[in-house]
Amino acid sequence: MLELTINNHPIEVAEDATILDAARQLGIQIPTMCHLNGTEHFTSCMICLVKDRRNGRLMPSCSMPASEGMDIVTDDAE
Repeated sequence: MLELTINNHPIEVAEDATILDAARQLGIQIPTMCHLNGTEHFTSCMICLVKDRRNGRLMPSCSMPASEGMDIVTDDAE
């Protein structure tokens, strides 16, 4: 299990979870257009961008694997 934080809410997720999976477990809605469960990821629309507070990096939540210690924000102005 991995521990990370999304919008100041800690969560534990499986090793193969994406940031989008973790957010959904918390009930946090992140919009997507190109993501469909059960299909291979093809990151193209970038609607699901989130930011890692640790480094300010923007990343697509649908294809970015969750990793230990991430501090993700989904709702800032950027």
